[in-house]
Amino acid sequence: MNAYYRALRRLFVNGRSLMLAYDQGLEHGPSVFNAA
Repeated sequence: MNAYYRALRRLFVNGRSLMLAYDQGLEHGPSVFNAA
């Protein structure tokens, strides 16, 4: 159970950092998307 919880937590942290990087990519992405 402990190993399962650790794996689940690692997955959650990785997914969250991916989402944060995606959000920052949208904010500082190409100005073509911002103009549209």
